[in-house]
Amino acid sequence: MNIFSIKNICKIGSSKRIFASEYTKKGIPFFRSTEVIELANKKTFIPDYYISENKYSEIAQKFPVPQNSDILIAAIGANMGTVYFVNLNYKFYFKDGNVIWLREFENTVNPKYLYYWLTTQKGYKELCNTAIGSAQRALTIDKIGNIKFKVPNTNVQQHIVDIIAYLKFLLLSLLILDFLLINLLVHLIQF
Repeated sequence: MNIFSIKNICKIGSSKRIFASEYTKKGIPFFRSTEVIELANKKTFIPDYYISENKYSEIAQKFPVPQNSDILIAAIGANMGTVYFVNLNYKFYFKDGNVIWLREFENTVNPKYLYYWLTTQKGYKELCNTAIGSAQRALTIDKIGNIKFKVPNTNVQQHIVDIIAYLKFLLLSLLILDFLLINLLVHLIQF
């Protein structure tokens, strides 16, 4: 088992700054930390902010844009440390400074493994321990980069990711079954 600092296994940063004057009424969804938290909590919402397709293309030609398997972390506010694993079938961009972006992972670390680790009690505690400030606590790119975590070989990482995915599938199946049984019971009681 190896120990890595986050800064040694991926690029850490934020987005290109977008000014309020560049927001549009439609186009590419533009997320703040609020929307990243909603996505992390698997809530459905309609974006409040957008940037134009042209602005997005201009950014994408010069800078990275979010990709599936990237990790976004809410950096400020009451929900600081909320982690979202990007898995969307559409383009989006996000607000700089409020969200920290982990991307372009080394082959030694499965991004989903790191995501699961960051969402554990220990991972969340490590994130919060790096926060700066007193009135408005915030996570910083530098401090997150210094977080160390244990990393097994890639086969073991994949096995852990697969087990967690299977357990999540079972949990969802049980919740659906519970819902169906309750509806059946209510239906039977009415007759």
